[in-house]
Amino acid sequence: MDFGSYWVKAAWKRHRPASTSPPSAAKHVRLDGESYLMRSQLSYTMDQGTEHHKLRCGSQVDDALLGNIITINDVFDGVRSFVLGEDTPASNELRDKAAKLPTRPQQRRLLAFLKECGQDLDESDIRVLDLFVMLAAYCHRLLLQSIDRENSDLGIRKGQPQDQDSIWTLPSNIEMEVAIPLPAVIKPHQRARMVAVLLAAGITGIYLVAEPMSLLASQLQSGTFTDLRNATVIVVDIGSMTIDMQPYLVISVDPPKVIQISGSATSWYDGECLDQDCVDYIDEVEGNALERVTRLRQELGSPLTWEQLKLRIKNQFNIKKKFFDGSESRTLFVRGLPKIADSRMIRGETINLTGEDLRHIWKNSIIEVNSMAANVIQDVKIRTETTFNSERKIKILMGGGGSLCDHMREGVTNRFADKAEVLFPGEQAFGSATIAQGAIKLLENKELIAERVPDYGYAITQWKEIQEFTAGTVPTHLVARGPDGIQRVLVAKIISQPGVPTPNQWSSGKLEGFRQLKLSGKAMHNHSWPIEEDLLYFETASQDGVPIDFEDPANPFKRMPTPIQFSIPYKWAELYEWELQEDADRSWYEVQYYVVLQMDGERMRFEITLPRRGGKFKRDANRKIVESDNPLDVKRFSVDYIASGSYKFDNIRDS
Repeated sequence: MDFGSYWVKAAWKRHRPASTSPPSAAKHVRLDGESYLMRSQLSYTMDQGTEHHKLRCGSQVDDALLGNIITINDVFDGVRSFVLGEDTPASNELRDKAAKLPTRPQQRRLLAFLKECGQDLDESDIRVLDLFVMLAAYCHRLLLQSIDRENSDLGIRKGQPQDQDSIWTLPSNIEMEVAIPLPAVIKPHQRARMVAVLLAAGITGIYLVAEPMSLLASQLQSGTFTDLRNATVIVVDIGSMTIDMQPYLVISVDPPKVIQISGSATSWYDGECLDQDCVDYIDEVEGNALERVTRLRQELGSPLTWEQLKLRIKNQFNIKKKFFDGSESRTLFVRGLPKIADSRMIRGETINLTGEDLRHIWKNSIIEVNSMAANVIQDVKIRTETTFNSERKIKILMGGGGSLCDHMREGVTNRFADKAEVLFPGEQAFGSATIAQGAIKLLENKELIAERVPDYGYAITQWKEIQEFTAGTVPTHLVARGPDGIQRVLVAKIISQPGVPTPNQWSSGKLEGFRQLKLSGKAMHNHSWPIEEDLLYFETASQDGVPIDFEDPANPFKRMPTPIQFSIPYKWAELYEWELQEDADRSWYEVQYYVVLQMDGERMRFEITLPRRGGKFKRDANRKIVESDNPLDVKRFSVDYIASGSYKFDNIRDS
């Protein structure tokens, strides 16, 4: 399911493991009447003649506008940008509009998922996120309806057709994975927020994938380009919200297999920025003519605010900017514009932009793409010369709605004419579910990406005794004293470093930890000791074993939205060795454990092993743990995460 900022697309494919028939092609979902594309817009207004609110999505919104059933102030778009993006003026506008909406009972479900994801948001943000929940749930129902029409044997549990809030679900014996394409580089809390709203919409089995990789997977599947083997392909996805780039080495075309060469790049210079560039350019050339327009309308008794005028211009430019070849002119039809005698561009309700005007408007966007691509190419050349020690063909594969513009294509092609070959998917790939289809390919073949270059490193916390540090090097406020009276310092034990090529599937070594479990009842919950192990992420290569000061802004280590969580039952304590002090509140059991991280693409599984006898592992002469598979000796748990640790989607599994 591709929830783009401007379009929503979806496709599905059924796999029957025991079937000998060749796999079927992916089925595209008609999300908007007969169209496979649906505008990412919605409204939620009181239905005429009833006391209930009605949800409208896609073209239903346009029809309601034309029928004067709703107004432009009832329309919400750009909600996906709010889920993933940073605070912008558009975000505040969404909050203000959403504040007028009723509180839905379903928001309690959303709030629960957000809290479990470590997201603490205020009510104004919850209301906007709930809009995305409504949109995602609507599209998910259409997806399941599409599956049900061709697979009635699955027994899909259907909601009431008239209930727009009902959630359709699959029976428990049917497994469904849902690939969700996202920008190449987003922070863990942004991933967590996206996963939370999708879960609130009833979407499970979430598998996050990068939009550029989905584009490449779709092209490898289609066979559009036959000479990609051994080529270094820089995938450039110019979307309505971000510009994303990822460089891959294509090892094999059939079967497709790639490795990521260097880190991803994402710029939030989006289609909205280009639309704003248009408004700024018009206002600059016309010498504040747009301000004069709003003032004139005010004098005529028909006010038109600057924000309303800007929105109308941006909406028109968003339509007209596609397919610009760098020469022809464009006319924007902007309702409410009066004639201005000394204006070069404004002629009544039209704004005339020449080819020169449009080239100037596009200038910043092309510079941004070329600058990003130049940096990626430079990094690729450095890495391929040292890692592969051979000449590689460099190709730039451009996709996304922004690459429809011939002027953009020409700007990139000319810039890199002597460095790379610029490729464009067939025209049929645009305006279709290309990214969604590529995402399905990544679900089918999780070994397609043999190596990744993670943008973040990961670490857990460990306690080290103070004498292991040089005297005076650790601030006193970072030193803690345990029940045994020993002073210790919390340090980062690094699991993986950012920017280092990593197999798509790999496991860490044993990461040892221990707990001193107090015997007092207040330290327990439901006859168990709850254990939380902080999972950390960091963006630049960092040193292992350094003290952590979470209050220091320069500290590179940040907590993930949710920790690793498990519990130790009190009934095991009868097998533990215990330490007793005169004060019962200071009595404790000392328990050792170790954690092994199993990575599978974006999914993390933490295997946790605890001793059942004595609370401590048996060790050999070199102090290495002596492994045992006897369930009387050890107990193993697994804790699953999705989205690189951003969300604990399954609790504890025994193994």
